[in-house]
Amino acid sequence: YRVALYTAPGATARDVLQRRRPFRLKFHYLREIEKRIILRSADKLLEKNLTPSSRRKIADRVARLNKAYRTVRKGDTSALTYLPGEGTFLTVNGEQKARIEGADFAHLYFRIWLGHNPISGDLKATLLDPL
Repeated sequence: YRVALYTAPGATARDVLQRRRPFRLKFHYLREIEKRIILRSADKLLEKNLTPSSRRKIADRVARLNKAYRTVRKGDTSALTYLPGEGTFLTVNGEQKARIEGADFAHLYFRIWLGHNPISGDLKATLLDPL
């Protein structure tokens, strides 16, 4: 997949990392990826980036988000959008699939891409570089 980070005008990398401003990670899929692979990858990265107590704290909300995911096909898009005071929204091909409340959820879940042990250090640097 390709991924891009969209932020509010004037947002800095620090604003994004501290969830002070709205932002969106948008994914464009270059091939089919089965739901189980998406979820397994996310779970492994959450395990690498979170303490057991942090994982337990958001477990119910992760389960709700996971339920909303689906297998993606070549050409599909999805986005995870964080809006302070509203939560994290999952959309697939422009259709909202889930809303997960809490800045704490966003702070922990987005570590998959923006944490100390992200899916790719190069990807994290590229996403945050222009900010």
